[in-house]
Amino acid sequence: MRKFFSFLLLLSFTLLAIGAPGIALAQDTSTTAPIQLSLYTAYPSQVIGLDETLSLPLKLHTDTTPQIIKLETEDVPEGWTVTLRGANRIVGSAYVQPGTESSVDLKIEPPADVASGDYQFSVIAKGKDIESVLPIELTVKERVPARLAMSIDLPTKRGKPDS
Repeated sequence: MRKFFSFLLLLSFTLLAIGAPGIALAQDTSTTAPIQLSLYTAYPSQVIGLDETLSLPLKLHTDTTPQIIKLETEDVPEGWTVTLRGANRIVGSAYVQPGTESSVDLKIEPPADVASGDYQFSVIAKGKDIESVLPIELTVKERVPARLAMSIDLPTKRGKPDS
């Protein structure tokens, strides 16, 4: 009987030693894939007034290889002027390095006779075998909520500190 329990104990340790690495290898060891290309802005949907222009700061980000990203717009409403600007110049592409962000400003100018309503278009960023699309939605209203602005005029006293 004692030999039987010894044999059973030895067999269970052997099976445990053989099976333990298989259990450990079966664990999920997947890592998240690097971000191919990300194009974003903080507020892609906004309300503007009839005579208002808008400048949206766009950000480009990648975790892969450094590359030149071509930028273009699609489905821009008729009569609207949309330009991509970087360093105060009109640009058509931006250089993006892994782990950093590149900035481009999207300047949007509706026509003078724009009607109230919702308008959509897209900004497209194309790199080597990758693409990112950012939908932009603007709501044009006759009256937009008032902005709060404060200015304070305080009396100015001039003279020496001891006077």
